Amino acid sequence: MVRRHWRQDLASLNPYTQQPWAVVPEAGAADAQLVIIAAARNAFDHGPWSRATAWQRAALMRKLTKSVWVELPGQIPSPFGLN
Repeated sequence: MVRRHWRQDLASLNPYTQQPWAVVPEAGAADAQLVIIAAARNAFDHGPWSRATAWQRAALMRKLTKSVWVELPGQIPSPFGLN
């Protein structure tokens, strides 16, 4: 995880005992955005997507599109002429 300038650490309380059971950093939307971007960059740089050819990427995108269309028939236009 990318650790930026957290404002402080917050105790998370057990709702039953009201005793602290974890400490988490206080973070806002901007902090979360930084973590998301860093994770995406790391996944691209070190994951299989960056090593795939354009043809392999296109095949995966077609497969994803087809699976979404099968789950949501009639809600989105089919690129495969299945409407």
